[in-house]
Amino acid sequence: MINLHDAHKFWLWVSEYYQYKFTEQQLTMYSEDIESFNPIDLKRAFITYRRDPCNRFMPTPSQIIGQLTPNISHRSLAVECAERIHQAIIDYGTGDIAKALEFIGELGRAVVEREGGWIYVCRNSKVDDRANEHARWRDAALSILERSQYGLHDIPPALPAPKEEKRSLDNFVLVSGEKKEC
Repeated sequence: MINLHDAHKFWLWVSEYYQYKFTEQQLTMYSEDIESFNPIDLKRAFITYRRDPCNRFMPTPSQIIGQLTPNISHRSLAVECAERIHQAIIDYGTGDIAKALEFIGELGRAVVEREGGWIYVCRNSKVDDRANEHARWRDAALSILERSQYGLHDIPPALPAPKEEKRSLDNFVLVSGEKKEC
């Protein structure tokens, strides 16, 4: 991982390309944002960034980091999770639970836990119901991913607070002599 001094040197190198002048505060902020990355990977990411004809301006740290960390959608992760659960049932069944749980990963384990555990999932999985199982596991994985993003994974969902309705004549239309709410 890059130290602060080398991160400064990296951004000064990048700024030369764009003829950009940093303030001391900007340089420190930019450098702090990339401290957890490898210098070789950072250089490769910048080269990729600058070779893209759409990128004509000095990159921000998030643009460089974006080159290093793929942005995989929650849906894609959830589909992969459901596929891995099915594959683990076929490959490991209840014979090697540890390997099955390792194969399905952290998200898969959370889905399986919601379903009643690995043995329950294996015993109740039906070959002719694969599409429904896949959809159920995918949706559970999506829910876990989205709730985890906000720190709500372990908190049961609550009903939303009721909206305060304001009724006025604007909400009604006159239809054949009667008022009907829109």
